[in-house]
Amino acid sequence: MKSFQKRRDARVARYLARQILDGPANLYVFRPAPAWLCARLAISLILLWLFVRLSEPLAGFFDVFFAFFRLAEIFRFDAPDHDFFYLAAFLVLALLGGYHWLTWAGPMTMRSLQTLVVDRTTRRLYILRHRVVLREIEVVPLSEIVSTRIRRFWPAAWFGLSELEIRTSERRSLVFPGVPGAPKVARLLSKT
Repeated sequence: MKSFQKRRDARVARYLARQILDGPANLYVFRPAPAWLCARLAISLILLWLFVRLSEPLAGFFDVFFAFFRLAEIFRFDAPDHDFFYLAAFLVLALLGGYHWLTWAGPMTMRSLQTLVVDRTTRRLYILRHRVVLREIEVVPLSEIVSTRIRRFWPAAWFGLSELEIRTSERRSLVFPGVPGAPKVARLLSKT
């Protein structure tokens, strides 16, 4: 496994050397772990399963168009208590699922297709964005990095994964999810 990572990092280094004139050396390469994508997929499937299971008891209340006009009947005071429980659980899970997809699964899928390369020789941070075949490179001088912060999410923490947020002097915030060595990257950037 380590030999495969070394060959992969060497390919990234050669690619950068072809694209950048000064040919970076002393590289530290960080790529998202496959476990991050697997964890996100597993959590998405669990949320979907719970959403479907909780929607079954409410089937009698919902019409073809999701029964927007029947909600008044659900909130009647003479309705059984378990109906309120199922409705509350259904709405809370729907909000959590929507928040999950809008803020985590959707945008993070594109952000996961990134590779961080720290070059201590030229004191630069290279961001390789993968767009199927095309690779796009963004160069951030290490002198412009103001602070680094590690954000941990409870599902990803089980896999030892976290997000790395880098703030630059231009008030930009660069977020890199699924980096297994996020603390190491943060320490490396703070030392350079």
